[in-house]
Amino acid sequence: MVALSVNSKYNVSVIRTAEDWTVLANQWDALLDSSMAKSMFLTYDWIQSWIRCFLTGNRRLFVVVIREADQLIAAAPWYIEVTRCAGLKSREIRFLGTPETGSDYLDVVARHGCEQDAAEAIYGFLFGDGHGEWDQLSLSDFLSDSLFLFYFMNQLDEAGKFFEIQRHAYIPRAILPDSVESFFAKMSAARYRRSWRRLDRHQGVGLVSLSGQDSSEALARFFRLYEAKSGYDGAYLRKFLEQFCRPESAVTLQIDFLIAENKDVAALVHLVYEKTLHLLLMATDRTFDHRISVGIALIGKSLETAIEKKYTCYDFLKGPEEYKFHWTDTARLSLRLFLGQRTVRSRVCTAYRLLRYFGKAMLR
Repeated sequence: MVALSVNSKYNVSVIRTAEDWTVLANQWDALLDSSMAKSMFLTYDWIQSWIRCFLTGNRRLFVVVIREADQLIAAAPWYIEVTRCAGLKSREIRFLGTPETGSDYLDVVARHGCEQDAAEAIYGFLFGDGHGEWDQLSLSDFLSDSLFLFYFMNQLDEAGKFFEIQRHAYIPRAILPDSVESFFAKMSAARYRRSWRRLDRHQGVGLVSLSGQDSSEALARFFRLYEAKSGYDGAYLRKFLEQFCRPESAVTLQIDFLIAENKDVAALVHLVYEKTLHLLLMATDRTFDHRISVGIALIGKSLETAIEKKYTCYDFLKGPEEYKFHWTDTARLSLRLFLGQRTVRSRVCTAYRLLRYFGKAMLR
């Protein structure tokens, strides 16, 4: 870790190696716990697993760390990827965890109350000591209510910088009540109940939920169904989840199976964090009794179990799939930020992107 700039209050440095990143292991989650950006996808274990699996080739760490004396007050979990745009090489800053693994709720992590200071310090670094290290910044999956993003955009506005904010994803969620009855009372459960009436006519119907020491075996079982029914082997996701799945992690991997006729007909990969059940992956056998929505049947049972366990939220994560909106009563909006330097490479890439948008608009 090399210190790049020091002002009267803060020291800004950059972590560039996996070895230096591990030094933060005992501090990262404490910082996350003290922030408004608390998210499963920003935990040390999630980021560390992503680094081990996907930080290769033309990617390098670029974690910007801000300290007050020896106290960690903020960190930007970034990497730089060398890409090509209109034939030119471009160094692009992105969030660790993207684009692989479908990470949501990403942000610069800052101690609550320090978001404005963090935004000012990072802005000063990017256009000061660090200006020669990057061409473009492309950060996706900010929640629309991110305080860091608000203050950072204020800095850009005040400096007259050109930047783009785009809607990135709509993230449906179900806020869970105290009882199963009250949950189903506020939405149509006809399709769910009809699926279970038809399932009960089949032999060997059952539910299995595996986690903890059974996670490795459960992942292999899930991906057999996933590959057989989707045509994709999901090897990179399986590798990541096997790397991530550790007993001491703050996030619990839970895999649920619906069995009928003594075979798996649906399976869900869930991640449990802070009383929230997150739906990461689904696999279904669409050849099994076309009158039954086995995915809806399994999600409904998972919701019932989550309510009984006193979870507060079932998060479907980003994606426009129709089945997600069958169950949800609220949602979050995520944003993507584009920012470029005043360099030829950056301006060419910005112009190229805008021309593509214009071309799509003309075709519509």
